[in-house]
This record gives sequence, structure tokens and C-alpha cells, in this order.
Amino acid sequence: MKKFSLFTSGIVLIFILILAVLVSLSVGAAEYPLEKVWNILTGHGNDNENFIIFNIRLPRIIADILVGISLALSGVVLQAIFRNPLVEPYLLGISGGSAFGVVIATFLGISFYVDFVVARVRNTTPTLTLLLSGIIVGTLFSALIMIMMTLTESEKLHGILSWLFGSFAHSGWDDVKILFPIVLVCTFLFYFFSRDMNAVLFGEEEAKHLGIDTENLKKILILLATLLTSVAVSVAGIIGFVGLVIPHVVRIIFGSNHKILIPFSMMSGGIFMLVCDTLARTIAMPVEIPVGAITAMVGAPLFIYLLRKKKYEYFT
Repeated sequence: MKKFSLFTSGIVLIFILILAVLVSLSVGAAEYPLEKVWNILTGHGNDNENFIIFNIRLPRIIADILVGISLALSGVVLQAIFRNPLVEPYLLGISGGSAFGVVIATFLGISFYVDFVVARVRNTTPTLTLLLSGIIVGTLFSALIMIMMTLTESEKLHGILSWLFGSFAHSGWDDVKILFPIVLVCTFLFYFFSRDMNAVLFGEEEAKHLGIDTENLKKILILLATLLTSVAVSVAGIIGFVGLVIPHVVRIIFGSNHKILIPFSMMSGGIFMLVCDTLARTIAMPVEIPVGAITAMVGAPLFIYLLRKKKYEYFT
């Protein structure tokens, strides 16, 4: 794609993101026209309006965007490492492991280490074996979650279910303070390794011939993807299809060069998550639908359509 087209596409995505933010700020139990939202943002609102916009909606919107970025980036990296467009954090058991032990998984990435231990063969980690190990570990964590839910008091079960299916209802500035630096650092590191990821797309042997230590590369990138996913899950619960659909769509449009794929997946993931969460909290007011249900309802048909419509070599 020509540079002008990339530049234009980037400007369009930024415009859509800004528009989505303004619309999300304006809708809810208390609705404000866009002009009123702008006045509040520029310091012309009363105390009640300022509280709703700056303490409730704005931190939630920023959390939406950062979680969308986290899941989309994780999907990009995992699909590159496994050379498989169907890989996402949930498939590898990362989301399940994070949900099972949010705090521990956030800092240690339990499921990532379990995957590597299970997949380790003769001091190497075959990609297919690691993928299958991830599926097994994910199933194990899902079973453990079900057991915990069975033993949980009924009055606490609703909150657990809501969180497991994805919810930003309790997101605040504290979540943003955790998400932002981690997303920033991981984005920088992913971009730093983008050339290596491009090389891996041609196969591990080709990458090794270019002097790339594919074993260490896999460890570093999957660890970073695990960290991103774990933090996202700790804030919003398990949200599927973002790490699957967004990289897939962006790859179709812009190709597989990770120097391009990474920034456009970030913007697209943030927009997708923000739109889905805005729908989740407004279409059935005063009840809030789990955002994971919205992403699945939007993502699943879209992904099926893409699979049927577009027959192409994914990593070329």
C-alpha cells in the first residue's frame, strides 16, 4: 500500500476514534449533546456534569481503548509467532489462566510458563506443540474456574459471571494508571522486534539463517503478550474475538508487515472495543450487557464472512 494511502488511512482511523470517544461521552443514563460534551471537556460544566464525564465515563473510555489495544497487539504477536491467523490469547490459555488467578497471572503469567513446560522437548519448543499445550492449559483453567464458581456463594456468582464475560462497569483511573505504562512499554518492544517477526513469517529455519534466535524470540514475545492479556483480563475480564478478528482484518487490508500491522491494529482494536462497550452499556439500559457478548456477536459473524469471502495466503 502506498505511503499516501497509509497516511490517509491512519488519519481516518484517528478521526473515527475521536468521534467514537465523543459519542461514548455523550450517551448513557445522563445524555448530553456533543456540543455540551465539548463545553464540559473545556471546563464549562457544573460539578455533577464534571463528575459524570471525568470520573465515570472518561476513565472507562480510556480503559476500553487500552484493553482493545492490548488484546489486538497480543493477537498480532501470537499469530506471527505461530504463523496461524486463528491463534489468539484465549486459545493459548492465557485468558483462562489470567481469569483463574488475576493478580498472580498479571505479574507472573502462569499459563505462559505452564505452556512452555508442557511443550518443552529436547531444549526446544516446537510451535505446534506449544499451541496444543496452550489449548490443554486453557481447558484446564476453564475447568478450575467452573469448579470455583460451583463452590461460590450464590450472591457473589452474578458479579463473577459478569466479570468473566467482560465488563468495564468498575473501571476507573486506577486501572488506567496500571494499563497505560504496560501498553506503552510492550508496544515499543513489539515494534522493536517487528523486523524479527517479519522474518519468522517465512519460517523458523529462514529466521535462524538470518541470525535470529527464534527460541528466545518466542519466549520474549509470548511473555509480553501474556503480560498484556493478563492486565487486560484483570481490568475487564475475558473478552474474546478482539485478538482474533482485529489482526485478521488489518492484515487483509494492510498486509503482514508488522511495522504497519502493529500501529493499525492498535487503533482498530481501540475503536472496536470502545464501540462494543458503548453498545454494551447503552442498548439495554439500565441493564448492562457483558461486553464480551457484544464482541462475540459482532466478531463471530464478521470472521465467518471473512473466511468465506477472502481466500488468500495469510502471511504474504
